[in-house]
Amino acid sequence: MAKHRTIFTDTHDPQTKESFAAAALRVLSRPDPIPVFELAAMPQVSRARYDDARRRWHGELEYIEISMTAVPLADLRLLIKYNPYNPRPRRGMWIDGPSTTGKTALARYVAYQLYRERTKNGRDLRTASGDERVPVMWIDVDGVATLKSLAELMCEYLNAEKTAVLTKGRGEPGYRLVNEAKKWATRCETELIVFDDVHHLNNSSAQHDNLGDLLKNLATVLPATILMIGADLEKRTGLLNEGVAPSYAQTPSTKRNGGALLYPLPYSSKQDMEEWRKVLKGFERRLVLGRDVRGMLTDHADQLWEWTGGYMGGLQTLVSFAANIAIDENDDQITLDVLARAPRDLATQRGWR
Repeated sequence: MAKHRTIFTDTHDPQTKESFAAAALRVLSRPDPIPVFELAAMPQVSRARYDDARRRWHGELEYIEISMTAVPLADLRLLIKYNPYNPRPRRGMWIDGPSTTGKTALARYVAYQLYRERTKNGRDLRTASGDERVPVMWIDVDGVATLKSLAELMCEYLNAEKTAVLTKGRGEPGYRLVNEAKKWATRCETELIVFDDVHHLNNSSAQHDNLGDLLKNLATVLPATILMIGADLEKRTGLLNEGVAPSYAQTPSTKRNGGALLYPLPYSSKQDMEEWRKVLKGFERRLVLGRDVRGMLTDHADQLWEWTGGYMGGLQTLVSFAANIAIDENDDQITLDVLARAPRDLATQRGWR
C-alpha cells in the first residue's frame, strides 16, 4: 500500500488538516506585549507586522476553563487516553447546548492540546510506518449531510484517495468511502474524531438512519474517541437514541455515549459574580496590549454580562473585537466606549433580552 501523501496545503480552508494544525500551533506564537512608548518608536513596517500578529492572536483567544466545564473536560481527556485500551465498541461523547455557549471552543481546546502533544508541537508528523500523523479529524457538518458527503469530508481531511473508490469496486459508494476513511484514520493514528454542528443531521428520518450507523461503526472499528457537538441534539436529531422515542431508547449507542450540557453563565448570586469575574480576568491575561490590562474587563463586569447574557462564545467575540479596536483606534486601551462599539452576535443579544 502506498504511503500516505500530503496534497492539501491550504491553511485558510477550515476543512483541511493543515488549517487545523495551524490553529493548534498558533498558541505557541503569542506576541510579547510591548509598552506603548516603545510601540510609538517602532518603525512603521515593524509596527504593522506586530499589530497584524496581535490581531490574529485576539481573533481566536485561547479557551478559558470554568467550573461548568471541569467535568466534561476531564471526561473527554480520559476517553481519549483510555479508549484505545478499552473493549469495542468504545465510548463516545456529545456536547449539547444553545449557540455561543462555548461548545466548539471547549472541543477545540482539548483537540489542539492533543495535536500539540502527539506531534511534539508540529515537529513529529510521521508515524512509525511512515504515514502522516493526524491525531485529530475535525468535520464540520452541513445541513444537507448524507452518508456519502460525510465520508467524502473524512477522506478529504485525511487526503485519502476518493476517485478510485467512487468509480471502482462493489457496493454503495458511500460505504466504500467510509471504509477508505476508516483505513486511513487507523494508519494516521487518529485518536479524536469531532463532528461539529451535528444538529444539522436528522437521524429520526429514514434517509438519515445510516448516519447514526456510521457513528456507531466508527466507534466500533477505530481506536478513537467520537465527539459530537450540536444544539438540542436529543430533540433535533435522534442521534442519542438512534431515532426512536427517548422512553424506548435501550440501544448500545445511547448507553455508551457520555454527554455534557453547556449553558450561559448565571449572574444572580455572589458565587456567580465571582465566577464571571474569574472568566474576565482570564481574558485579560490573554490580551496583548501595550498597557496594563488589569481591570480593562473586570471593571465593567456588570455591563459585560448584560451585553452577553453570560454566553461564553458571545463574550469571547466581544473581547476579540474590542482588543483589536483598541490596537487600531484607542492607543491600546480597552474602555467602556470601546466595548460598546464591539459587535455582538444575534444569539447573544437574544439571550439576554
